Amino acid sequence: MTDKKEKIERFIELRAMNYTYDEITFTIDVSKPTLIEWGKQYKNQIKMVELVLAEELGRRLVLKNKKLIESIADAAIRIGKEEIREPEVKNRIIDRMTKKLYFIFKKKMDRIELTLNNNSTIRSISIVWRDNELSNQS
Repeated sequence: MTDKKEKIERFIELRAMNYTYDEITFTIDVSKPTLIEWGKQYKNQIKMVELVLAEELGRRLVLKNKKLIESIADAAIRIGKEEIREPEVKNRIIDRMTKKLYFIFKKKMDRIELTLNNNSTIRSISIVWRDNELSNQS
């Protein structure tokens, strides 16, 4: 890979797949300080590629696990609408949802992070992907 434009495109792709600067240095033969500068310069492009990769992976996983995901989404909506008020029941359902999601994503993700509001309703659910896994979509 000799063309600078090709190296930058590959850098964006690798950063979007959570490769470290050290890993990228060896892959495309560019110095770490240059990669750090590119990281700042191409931050928005990296984010866009991350979103595209995550969306594609999510689409594939949803298609393969549609019923299970629908039941998890239903439980999350019920908790969000405060249809389930007892904290013990909410925690049990959240734990079950997390386990089911983990079953679905266990080969692709590192962990699921639930952020709760002060009143124990779900504010957000984040999936933290394993390094390099988005590149091995199946």
